[in-house]
Amino acid sequence: MYKFKDLVNSYRDIGITKGSIISLKTDLLLLGGYEKNKKREILTDHLNAIDKVINLDKGTVVVQSASTSLCNTETPYNYIDTPSETGVLTEFIRGKTESIRSYHAFESYAALGRHSDEICNNVTRHSYGVDTPEYRMIEMGAKCVSLGIKPRKSCSTVHHVEAMVGVPYRYVKEYNHPVEHNGIVKKERFYRYVWYQNCGIKRNYNKKLFRQMLQNGFYTSKVKIGSGYIYAYNMKEFYKYASDCFKEDMYIWLDKIPDKKPWLE
Repeated sequence: MYKFKDLVNSYRDIGITKGSIISLKTDLLLLGGYEKNKKREILTDHLNAIDKVINLDKGTVVVQSASTSLCNTETPYNYIDTPSETGVLTEFIRGKTESIRSYHAFESYAALGRHSDEICNNVTRHSYGVDTPEYRMIEMGAKCVSLGIKPRKSCSTVHHVEAMVGVPYRYVKEYNHPVEHNGIVKKERFYRYVWYQNCGIKRNYNKKLFRQMLQNGFYTSKVKIGSGYIYAYNMKEFYKYASDCFKEDMYIWLDKIPDKKPWLE
């Protein structure tokens, strides 16, 4: 069973300091039991621990607040009310009055702290690429912090790298999706970076990519907490090392090169 002080010490031990910008990924179940057992108390303590370490007046915490279940449906997206589908702590942070959410019907981010506006406001309608939250966090030297989940299983920045290097098995798809504003529903355009269907694409959950990056000198911090671990790495360094790996092998994110290649047709 871990305690509040364990959370604070763990963040500090992996190199998080006052003023840090962190992209937070979480699976709290993997940490085991906490000293408190009420859901809201646990979530409040997790956010308070982050605030104690980075000081939200100076630092920033960013989470994915994606709502991908809306994709290919007629269910309206509501910037204020549509919940995050990426975990209870992400939804807790998104629901804070002072949080700022990026505007994307399927792949939004929510941020609390000093740089929330810079990261999440006035973004592109694309899921990854220039002027998305991922792009801005990389430019600002943010750290990805993975609480409970191994980095290779929680990494979303890899899709930004795929977009920037132009992997052949993905393409930009446009969606004309209903959006609700003040009770009025209208359709707006959003874009995702999707892969081609029916060509045998099988992902390997970053096994090959992380193995190659670690061999090349990429570094992740790891600290024990509860029955799990907390991990951290620099997003700008990840972008550099991952880009180099993709330049050598455009299919490194996949188990194998697909037998069918519709992008050649």
